[in-house]
Amino acid sequence: MIGQTIDARPSTSFFVFALPVISIGLVVWAVLSANPHIAIVAVLPLAVALGIWLGRPKHVVLVVEPDGLQIFGTHHKVRYADIQDVAVGGSLLDHDAGSVPALPMQIEHADGCLVVPPQMNVDRAEFYRFLTSQMPLRPVKPVPPALAPHAEAHIAKFGADKVQIVHTRRMIVERWRQSRRRWIGGSFFAVGLIWLAIGIGVLIVHPKQDEYTGWVVGGVLTSLFAGVALFFSNAKRARQADQVAMKHPDSCIVISPTGLAMSQGDLQGAVTWREIMKVTTKKSQFLSSSGVGGLQLHVRGGQILVFDIYERSLAELADIVRRNLNPA
Repeated sequence: MIGQTIDARPSTSFFVFALPVISIGLVVWAVLSANPHIAIVAVLPLAVALGIWLGRPKHVVLVVEPDGLQIFGTHHKVRYADIQDVAVGGSLLDHDAGSVPALPMQIEHADGCLVVPPQMNVDRAEFYRFLTSQMPLRPVKPVPPALAPHAEAHIAKFGADKVQIVHTRRMIVERWRQSRRRWIGGSFFAVGLIWLAIGIGVLIVHPKQDEYTGWVVGGVLTSLFAGVALFFSNAKRARQADQVAMKHPDSCIVISPTGLAMSQGDLQGAVTWREIMKVTTKKSQFLSSSGVGGLQLHVRGGQILVFDIYERSLAELADIVRRNLNPA
């Protein structure tokens, strides 16, 4: 890909067009019915559409040079040697991924983060594979001490190609989603202020028009709720699953031809394939209350909960378990 120019544009949301149409419809309705309150309501969908539009990832043009990505029109270059992670949808895909979801690509590097919109003039998967092939290799993460003897014994017995070691995934905060939430939350906050200003302005000029008191109250409540939502959105930077991963950074699963061993917080041990009766992805009461997805490995007398905190997805882990439970 060296020498190519990548033109990446954000995808257009349906709501960016639909919400202004709703606003225009409300204004027309307000004129025909001579009801100014309907026109005041029209401020809301228009402001939200503007927030969605401003919260989109920015259009970028990149020149693929031998040592890095030159951002066209600037003096800034993202050097391949400085790239730490390339994530799509908050996930780290396989380096040889055959397809990449139509979501912004987030390139974490030493000087910050470059968000590349999904609409590209090149194949997304090809660009992703190129970036991951150019970035420095991360050192191999060691097996936790609790599982090291088990892993070493099974590797010696079956070979390294027959034993899979699955570590916890690295936390990737989707910055573009945070930015979009801030813009949309800010649009609701602005609507609340507009409604408040309209209500107070009319009451000052026409004190007897009590119906505008509702706009004062509505404006205060809308701004208040939007401000609270923005505060909690900024405070809760990581998804709940990633928060669990941060609490148990040394969690690990060792999968071998005889079964699997796991170290996950206080849960440590091994189980053979014969001991597992079935695997489900249905959330238990604990998983539902914590908001974290996971697998349930049903064994005699209980269940083993595997949180959604690993480098392999739940679907991949479930598929591995089912293949071993029902070998062809």
